[in-house]
Amino acid sequence: MLKHNLKTLDAIQCATVTAIKYSINYFVCCDNKLIEAAKKEKVKVINPVK
Repeated sequence: MLKHNLKTLDAIQCATVTAIKYSINYFVCCDNKLIEAAKKEKVKVINPVK
């Protein structure tokens, strides 16, 4: 996802979670950059580290 300036594997994760965001409750992730990208795509995120 070029608009979020993510690396390839992070972009795949973000695109996948964005595609299924209405079928899941939360996206669990520890990567801050990926969390911010997911939030911008209106995905509910849980960071287990915080």
